[in-house]
Amino acid sequence: MKKHNSYKGYSLLELSIVLSVLLIFSGAMFLNLKTLVSINRAKECSRNLFMINQAVNNYCIDNNISYGTLVQLSDLISNGYLDANDNLTCPVNSAAYQTSYTYGVVPVCPNGIENHVCSTE
Repeated sequence: MKKHNSYKGYSLLELSIVLSVLLIFSGAMFLNLKTLVSINRAKECSRNLFMINQAVNNYCIDNNISYGTLVQLSDLISNGYLDANDNLTCPVNSAAYQTSYTYGVVPVCPNGIENHVCSTE
């Protein structure tokens, strides 16, 4: 009489191959996620700078202020052009933005990150 092996399972080799493939994919996704987080923080900083630049422009236009005039951040907040609860720090490393801005000059990130300036995108 012939014995028939009815055990159907996975060998240790098959299991280790599947686990190694999963580890490789998860490692690649983790590195990609880290890059996406830094890109999103830089975009958030650019949006904050754009908001501040728009507030400076609106304040100066409404008050007939000429180009090159220094505008204080406290004036923008007290006159309602910016909210005091707005995040006025760079999300990359929590560096505070300037306290004064020159009308007509595009603000830049306090971290000095290249291509990380106020944009109109």
